[in-house]
Order: sequence, then C-alpha cells, then structure tokens
Amino acid sequence: MSTSSLRSPSYSHTPKSFSGGNATEKRAIKTLEARQTLEYIGVALSKLTGINGTLLKMQYLSAGKLTVSYICDELGITASAFRKHKKQALLEFAESYPSDGLLIFKE
Repeated sequence: MSTSSLRSPSYSHTPKSFSGGNATEKRAIKTLEARQTLEYIGVALSKLTGINGTLLKMQYLSAGKLTVSYICDELGITASAFRKHKKQALLEFAESYPSDGLLIFKE
C-alpha cells in the first residue's frame, strides 16, 4: 500500500440533509388521512337506506370474505334482489361520500 492512498478523516459540523423527508411525519399524515377516510366511509354508510348499508358492510367490510349466498341468506333476499340492492347501495354510497370522483356521469 502506498502512502499516497492514505487520508485523514475530515469532519464537518454542518447538519446532514435528508432528501427523503421525515419518515415519522409521513407516517403521521398517512394515519390521519386513513382516519379521515374511515370517518367519511362511516358517514356515507350511515346515510344508506333500507338494507343497503348492511349489504355493503357485509360485502366489503366483514372480517372474512362472505359469499353472496351467505349474505342473501342473512338478509333474507334472493340473488337477483342482492344485485339490485347492491347497485342501489353503491350509488347511494357514492352520492353520500364527501369527495369528488366517486360518481362518473355518462354524457
């Protein structure tokens, strides 16, 4: 090894800059956004009429994946009534959700 490749360490007292930003702050913002979204979902679901709110909760928010036949049995409806109620429930939800972009109108 030659002596020309050896160098003394250099120190700087200037703070290091991080290009990625503050990870803790980003996580906190995501948590707040998630809580706000859950609140919006709850408000929208509470405005649904008849069995529509229950149907959507069972279809999309149940802990386990519930089958259509199970949901129909629980609600006492036929598969065709399920499809009708689900279509209406999704429309009501989209109209009740306090955000733009859930409804798309055909011209």
